[in-house]
Parts: sequence; structure tokens; C-alpha cells
Amino acid sequence: MLGVNSNMPTTVYVPNGNGPRPMILVIHTSGGLRKGEHEYAEALSKIGFLSIVPDFYAPYELTVKKKKLTWTKYQTEIHNDFKSIISGVKKLSQQPIEKVFAVGFSNGGYWSAMLAAASDIDAGVSYYGAYTEGGTCRKSDLESCSILSATNSGSSPLLSIHGEDDKVVKIHLAEAFEGLYRFAAGDEKLEVQHYDDANHAFNLKYNYKGKYYNEEVSRMAWEKTLEFLKKYGSGL
Repeated sequence: MLGVNSNMPTTVYVPNGNGPRPMILVIHTSGGLRKGEHEYAEALSKIGFLSIVPDFYAPYELTVKKKKLTWTKYQTEIHNDFKSIISGVKKLSQQPIEKVFAVGFSNGGYWSAMLAAASDIDAGVSYYGAYTEGGTCRKSDLESCSILSATNSGSSPLLSIHGEDDKVVKIHLAEAFEGLYRFAAGDEKLEVQHYDDANHAFNLKYNYKGKYYNEEVSRMAWEKTLEFLKKYGSGL
């Protein structure tokens, strides 16, 4: 149980071996923490990441129907919980942690981008990020919404992965966000990867009853993610 009040259930996947290792938060969707996020974290741990999977819904009794509270009532609290988890795991780890990353999906993609914008991590990966904050933020107001309000030349690098056929967070919204992040943080701080024939949650078998799952695109996105993290110091 980690977070500011030690009330956020957090699963830690510890890689084999000794020596310095990178930490990575794996952050779940608006559907809540499911098997897919655990599988992703476990796969990362097998190649050397100290993978951290927080259930950020639990302390605030959030559900799919209450997802908007992520970005309104509890936005500051959840952000502080993630920062507390990072510092807490660093203290608990028996091995040095040299770099800290985050990868998130949809709602979690928002959080990965937010942590990167605020320089709380060394780099972030956002899969089909909820850049309009569950509809609480309009496309025309993206610049004044939370992520871009925190973005500046000191922000950390971000990889934005999105499907061209995303029916939940439309591709034009992702493109609008990406252009603004690039402008605010600097061209070198943003990488973009869009995939044809990819919908929302394309890499999560257990979301939307698996109807959006695309095995080939999932593989390509995984490889792109590892390439990006290596570029920013994962060492793996």
C-alpha cells in the first residue's frame, strides 16, 4: 500500500539480477486495473524493469461511471500519489534506480503524459492518451488544460502512440495535443507513432471484450516503446 496516505494498492514486479535498474509505472485505463496492465508490467520486468502497477481508482472509490473525477475532484491527489510512489519505491529498492519512466493506457496515457510534462519522470509513453480528460477538456481549450499547462522547455520526452481508427479518443484530438506539446516542450521532446487499422485499447485483450485487440499492432507498439525507453536511458 503506497501513495501519500499509504492507501493505494500497488503491485511491484521485481526483475532478476543485481545492479542498477530502471523503474517504470504501468498505469491503467478508465476501465480500472485489469489483467492486461499486469501482463504488460510483468513482460517489462522480465527484461529488467522494476515495474510498478498502482491501482489509482481504489483509494478514491472510482469506477468507469465516475472516471471524470480523475481529472476534476481527485486530479491533484492522484498526481501526488504517483510522485509519492516513485519516491517510496526508490527508498524501498535494494538496488539503485537510475531512471524513472511511465507507460499508460487511455486514462493512464493521460497520466504518463502528465508526469512527463511535470518532469516527474525521465520519459513517458502514452498509449491512446485521454488528452481531453474524459471530455472535461475541449479540443479548443487543450492549451489551458492540465497537461499542457504544465508543459514547458523543462518537460520530459514523451512518446504518443495512437490508432488512426480510434473511436474513443479520435485521432484529430491526439494530433492537436501532440502539436501543442511539441510547441511547448520543444520539437525534440515529442515522438509520435500512429498506426493504421488500430482502434482504442488495441493492445489490451481484456478491454472492450477484446474486440479492438490487434496482435500485430501491439507487437509493433511494444517494440517502439522499448526503443524509445532505451533512447532515454533505460539501459535495456
